[in-house]
Amino acid sequence: MSSAGLKGQDEMNKVKDLLEVNCTGQALTTVPPDLPVDTGILLLSDNRLESLSTTAFLSLTQLQDLDLANNGLVALCTEALLLSLKELTLSHNALAALPDLKGLPALTHLAVAHNSLETLAPRAFCTVPHTPQYLCSRAPLSCPPGHR
Repeated sequence: MSSAGLKGQDEMNKVKDLLEVNCTGQALTTVPPDLPVDTGILLLSDNRLESLSTTAFLSLTQLQDLDLANNGLVALCTEALLLSLKELTLSHNALAALPDLKGLPALTHLAVAHNSLETLAPRAFCTVPHTPQYLCSRAPLSCPPGHR
């Protein structure tokens, strides 16, 4: 692994039979390009990822849980198809709008608390077969009843 990515083997663990890769708090401005292809849980919280596309994760076909909390994230493009992603944590960022989630058909949990969300993309959940449980406290966005 490069110095821009993982600091050492102690940053990788098996959790629930999934490879967990922990890149938390490394001041990253981009997603490390050399992540193990069998990564199932990716922790990228507490970095400096201000703008991101799900294309950065296309090689991670087993990715089920992605934590992008606390990055100052202002833009997220979710057009690239991530078939296995079930949990997406976007809490404590600077998102003003939630993008269309069409590239995330398996999504069941979406955490967006502590953002500046004011709008949802017109068809944000249209192509997600199971409307995800989402947590959006402390955001100006009005949440449907039972989703706080």
